[in-house]
Amino acid sequence: MKHILGFLVFVSSAAFACPNLSGYYSSCKTVEGSFPDSGAHSVIQSMNGDVTVFNITSMNANSIDRTTDTYIADGKWYTQEVVDVNTGAVLTYSTQATCNGEFLTIVTKLAGDELVVGLSKAGSQVTQKISGIMMGEQMDAVQVCE
Repeated sequence: MKHILGFLVFVSSAAFACPNLSGYYSSCKTVEGSFPDSGAHSVIQSMNGDVTVFNITSMNANSIDRTTDTYIADGKWYTQEVVDVNTGAVLTYSTQATCNGEFLTIVTKLAGDELVVGLSKAGSQVTQKISGIMMGEQMDAVQVCE
């Protein structure tokens, strides 16, 4: 689950454009607050009709684990299941992605917890602002990915 949060830890309607987050980022470093630094991320951004879709692949810096998550930036809630690698339990979570010009906002809900990640890009750097509670832990941080 931490992989997913590491670079969400990344909606578009016809009225709001999404930022161009496409690219390869070798690492994400925490510059404010407390959140684990993460490994490489690849973002592929595409259009499905008038909706922006983000495919984000996260590579764990400490292992060969690789996960790809898809975020459909249309403001709708999507439910997904993932197996917790530590316990084997199936976790069900919901995500919502929205765009407002220069910002992509992803909200994740799991077992009553809610985490909000806002992403923007300047030059070759993506900044993500992380705020909320996930898996019982308070998370407030800013990361820069490049």
